[in-house]
Amino acid sequence: MARHGVQAGRAQLVESAGVDSDIDADYAAQLLEGGSFFWLDLSGVPPERMVEFSAALELNADAVQHLVDVDQRSSFTETHDGVRWVSYGMRDNSHLTQVRAVFTKSFLVTAHEEPCRGLADARHRYERLRDSEQDDGPLVLFMVLDALATTFESVLARLDAQLDELEAAVLGGPPMPGYLQQVLEVRQILTPIIRALGPYRRDLVSILGDVDRMPGMQVGTQQYLDSHRSHLVALFEAAHDCRDETRDAMEAFSSATSERQGEVINWLTIVAAVFLPLTFVTGYFGMNFSIITHLHGTLTFSLLAIVLPAVLAVFTVLLLGFLIRRLGVRLIPARVPRLAPGSSADVSGGDRP
Repeated sequence: MARHGVQAGRAQLVESAGVDSDIDADYAAQLLEGGSFFWLDLSGVPPERMVEFSAALELNADAVQHLVDVDQRSSFTETHDGVRWVSYGMRDNSHLTQVRAVFTKSFLVTAHEEPCRGLADARHRYERLRDSEQDDGPLVLFMVLDALATTFESVLARLDAQLDELEAAVLGGPPMPGYLQQVLEVRQILTPIIRALGPYRRDLVSILGDVDRMPGMQVGTQQYLDSHRSHLVALFEAAHDCRDETRDAMEAFSSATSERQGEVINWLTIVAAVFLPLTFVTGYFGMNFSIITHLHGTLTFSLLAIVLPAVLAVFTVLLLGFLIRRLGVRLIPARVPRLAPGSSADVSGGDRP
């Protein structure tokens, strides 16, 4: 079917046969009159067109403001005729995409400014649903929400593996160049993820067992919410664990640095101890005292030139051995292979912009 009046942005009707693009407000009104549940995705649609679609779908002013306002925290709230929510999905390895939506018993409208990998995955899942399942609005709703949440899994797993490698590297050898910078970059990725998941997770937990009584929901919807809520809680805890690992990684770096500074001080102590007897003897016999300068004879020479240095050498070796045992310093420190540049410990990732 041909469409008319196509403007900026893309309004897409998600259907079993795929995606029908360039939907206008008049066609959206026809879909509403048809009575079957549908999913309309508004990608990059400007506010004025968003108002047109909202009017065609008979949404009130609050719902319109919800779809237009990009400055919102994540949420899942009940309305008189359905649910409004704001959720996030990973666009790539380090950036989030905000998705705002209005759900009623007749339709699901999603709005976002940037491409969203999670919504693309949800569309593919929707196409594989049976006709009866596509008419199940709550099933479609939580399928979309869960697809958005799934985008966090690979990112969190990658960050966790990178932190493990960074900690192993700093504990096994000298501090890596840029180690703290890499840990801070991981933390900078985790912080917006936790901020995105936190309020949304709290809203889901607050619903508990009341979802079946919410507008637009059906009997049996609780199982969808329980599955999605468990998924969100697990992701939130994984993100928190990763952030705790960044703190542990920085503490490991500080501890390793302090340990190596202690080793340097130990070696300086040993070097000073080795040269202390030699310095003392050199200084003592270098003084211009007559009792020293007038010493002559083979016995005196033997004592000063052979016996005394030998005694000093033995004393120095014994002192060196005592200090090494006492301080626990190894003459040849163990070396651990360093991570090669470009390994998986590089938080930027190969496909990071």
